[in-house]
Amino acid sequence: MEQIWILGVGWREDELTLGAVKLLGAGHKVILRTDRCECAEWLKREGIPYESLDSLYEECYDFDELIEQSAEAVLAAAETSSVVYCVNDLSDKTCSCICEKAAGQIQLIPGVSEGSSLLPYASEDLRIISAIDSDRFVPDAHTTTLVRELDNQMLASDMKLKLAEAYPDEMEIYLCDADRRIRKIPLCDLDRQEHYDHRMCALIPAVSDLASLERYNVRHLEEIMSRLRDFDGCPWDREQTHESLRQYLVEEAYEAVDAINRDDTDDLFDELGDVLLQIIFHSDIARQYGEFEFTDVTTAICQKMIRRHPHVFANNTAGNTDEINALWDHIKKQEKGIKTLSETLHAVAGSLPALMRAEKIVKRLIAHGQSVPEVRESWTAWVNEPTEETTGQLLLALAGYAQQAGIETELCLNAALDKMIRRIEADEAKE
Repeated sequence: MEQIWILGVGWREDELTLGAVKLLGAGHKVILRTDRCECAEWLKREGIPYESLDSLYEECYDFDELIEQSAEAVLAAAETSSVVYCVNDLSDKTCSCICEKAAGQIQLIPGVSEGSSLLPYASEDLRIISAIDSDRFVPDAHTTTLVRELDNQMLASDMKLKLAEAYPDEMEIYLCDADRRIRKIPLCDLDRQEHYDHRMCALIPAVSDLASLERYNVRHLEEIMSRLRDFDGCPWDREQTHESLRQYLVEEAYEAVDAINRDDTDDLFDELGDVLLQIIFHSDIARQYGEFEFTDVTTAICQKMIRRHPHVFANNTAGNTDEINALWDHIKKQEKGIKTLSETLHAVAGSLPALMRAEKIVKRLIAHGQSVPEVRESWTAWVNEPTEETTGQLLLALAGYAQQAGIETELCLNAALDKMIRRIEADEAKE
């Protein structure tokens, strides 16, 4: 394979660098990613022959195929002669595709980057994307986003909707049109312009004012909590400890469960937010005292999920739910160094509600071939002598019997309580 130069030529003739002019006139085979650029007109005037890959746009099913076929066309040409492959900017995805396939034969020569005239308005944290990638783009208001190639209104509309997931609709953004004219417009007007062009770019600045946002992510929640616990923040939030907050973690979890039981999805996302707040709260306290940070929390759970799903992330196989559960339990025991039955039972958290804890312990007993108290015997013992011990034994026996029948005692008891309350409410309505 001969030498391949990947050359950034921009969209306009005056964006051609001196190095680009010299290379294009050196007698190598010239291939343009597209001749929808002024470099094509310059080549014609200079009498320099070239080919373009525009025909692939019609032949390919999607952009992924277009990228692959464009790279293959350049590599095929390089089998017989040295090639200068001209792209608007080296961020063009065909460039990385070619580099992956023939790294040793590639020389990259940058030019004027598309949208560079907007860079003075950008923050240090900058993300550059093409408008055609809106479906793969996850916006973040912490970063400045430079959107290139706003070729038509449909692309602009798709990108506006995607950006609105993070940035305020009415915030001012910078728009650079084909004539390099820069003006400010509201984000909501991105798809309401009179003309669109493959050279049009938009720059959406990062948002630092938390109160001005309409949608937030986890990073924003971390910032809010840090602000609340700062020296000039909220006195109550600053005073909290892991111990003082533990009751709220349990309460918020139960309120989320209650929303699930009521099939109230509107309330559920709100309650899940309260649960997440507790996690962020504990993480910020730990960060302040040098114990751990939120990324330690997310790292731990991600590593755990990858370890416990080797049938997904490794080469293990699991054909059904039972096999998956058995694999999960086996890996969990290995992680915790559990070898005996007593260690298995001690691993059930003592802070769980008693019925829920009983269900888990009974399930593990049965899995190890152990028996559980009989309901009839426990009932007789309780009737003859209703003490704390016989009451506990009866409840344990009922939990064990329900577990074997596939019934969740916690849910059953709550359902019975709700039924009793409804009956009393109905009786009161008759009076």
